[in-house]
Order: sequence, then structure tokens, then C-alpha cells
Amino acid sequence: SCQFEELAEDCEEKGLIILNLGVNGMSTRAAGDQLFAGDEAITKVRIFVFVGDALEVNRLYSIGESQFNNPFVLEVATGLKDIYVVANESGSLSTALSTVYSKSQLTDLMANTISSPLNLPILMTGIQNDVEVVELPDPEHNTTTVILTRAAAKISLQFNKAVGLTDDIRITKVSLINNAYKSTLFPSDTEPTTPPFEEETYWNLVMPFATPFEVTTTTLEVPGLKNIYLYENLGNSADEKDVATQLEIEALYNNIETKYRVYINEVIESGTGNAGDANSSEVELGENVTAHYFNLRRNHHYQLIGTISGLGEYTSISVKVKILPWTVHEYPVILE
Repeated sequence: SCQFEELAEDCEEKGLIILNLGVNGMSTRAAGDQLFAGDEAITKVRIFVFVGDALEVNRLYSIGESQFNNPFVLEVATGLKDIYVVANESGSLSTALSTVYSKSQLTDLMANTISSPLNLPILMTGIQNDVEVVELPDPEHNTTTVILTRAAAKISLQFNKAVGLTDDIRITKVSLINNAYKSTLFPSDTEPTTPPFEEETYWNLVMPFATPFEVTTTTLEVPGLKNIYLYENLGNSADEKDVATQLEIEALYNNIETKYRVYINEVIESGTGNAGDANSSEVELGENVTAHYFNLRRNHHYQLIGTISGLGEYTSISVKVKILPWTVHEYPVILE
């Protein structure tokens, strides 16, 4: 792909956007290779440049192409720009994105409808408004940063039993109840105060275990429960939680079938016997995370440890949830 020096010479008196993708100090790689790995992986990058609501640039870069290289370079006219980035678009979403002609059309788009957890790579989006592109003498550059966030929440589940408890506990099924089936492509300017989707459109993730796994006093990490990716589930509250995401555990307690259920993100001191009301549920908020009980937010990681302490359908599980901001990608942008 073109290098910066070549582009600067070929594009004199034209505005350039040079988008340098970097995280944790990484800024170079071979052309065409995947960026990052795991749930940070990026295999497609689509960059939009808008002047007001009007589209100036809509450019897709894909893994395997020589121009899928760091940095990405776009030629634009000078002036005030709004930069929108979509990473890891699906094939069906590509059709809609490729025909975008305005900012309002882009922000009205929804992510794909799902009825199962999201697969890798995760859809990511980012916005940087009011970026001024002016002519500057070499080697000066106009710079800004686009921060990408994932359009998903990450849930990690672990289990143990109360210290000193000798009863035999084996989990046979784990379910996540009430998962959103779609999501806005970009974060909404204002978070909804009531659930935005019809109740019957939420779906359940049911994960039975062919061989029940034993719960011990040592916290277990169970394959398949470490990283579960879901759309954000917003608009819920203590007074309106019918479609808030819940964890349901089915188990054999000394060979007696039992069930435990708790909301993924709630604070409660003692159970009432009602579905979803655990014996206790604590929430620890990570740095720069604000309380949002009964909701799942995009780009947040919910680490849940459930402790079983007895035989009781809804009142014998205690839960600790740590909510962390998911690692973000910062995209320094050089504008010339």
C-alpha cells in the first residue's frame, strides 16, 4: 500500500486523512493481515467522512487487501469534517452501509437481528465530530482520535459454593433470560428510560450440560461461560424489569432438582422468594463506570461469580458482579 511520504507528495494541496490504528503501542504490521486478536480482532474497517449531513467519503478496507494496512489513508477536501468508523461489518450489514448517502441515514441503521450470542469479530463503531482539515506545511499534520467501542456487552460466569458447605451440587443447565435481539449501530444520544423492544422479541440463551459439572468451594471457570457476547439491554429499572437480563441456573442439590435465578446487574440485600431476587447481589463498578442497574451496556464487561449456599429456588444464591469498561481501541487520526 502507499506510504505516507508518497501520498504527501502525490496529494499536495489536497486534504488527507491518515488513520493510524493502534492499541497497546502496536502501530505497524504487514499489509492485509488481521488487526489485533480475540475479541479485539478487526477484519474490516469502513470509514465515513461527512460534511454536515452530506457524505463525502464511504470507503471499506478488508482483510487480505493490500490497502488493509496501518495507516489507512483517505483523500478529502479541506474543511470541517465528521468522521464515522464501522469495524467488522457483516455481509448483510455491508449492503446497507455501502449505500449510505447521509449521516442521518447511517445513524438510523440497526445492527443485525440475532437469536444467539454474537460471534467474533465483534461489531465496533466510533465517531469524531468537528474535525478541521486545513492545509499545513510539511511535516505538520492535523490530528484527532477516533475511539471505537464494541456494539455488544461481554458476560463472564463463574460459580462456587459457600465455604464449609459439604452438600453435593452439580449444575445441569445455565440460561440467560431476556436478551435483546437487535441494537442501534451507534450508541443512542440518550439512553432509553423504558425498554425499546416488544417483550415477545427478547430471546433466551439456554446452555444444557451433557455431563453436569460439580460446584466446589473453589471458583470454577467453565468452558463456554467465560465469554458470552450479547447486545446491550437498556431501559430497565427496579420498577420496570420484566425484560431485564437474568441468569437462571438449574442444578442437582444432593440429587434434588433445584433452580436459582438472579438479574445480571442488580443490588439486593436479602431475597423475597420472587423470581430474580437472589439471597444477595453485589455490584462493584470499575473505574469510570456509572451505575446502571438492571441494564447491560455496550462495551462493558460483566464478570459474575455466583455462590450457592443451600436448597432454595430463588433465595440460596449470592452473586457478586464486577462491571468493567471493556478495553477500547484508540485511533489517532492524522489530517493533512
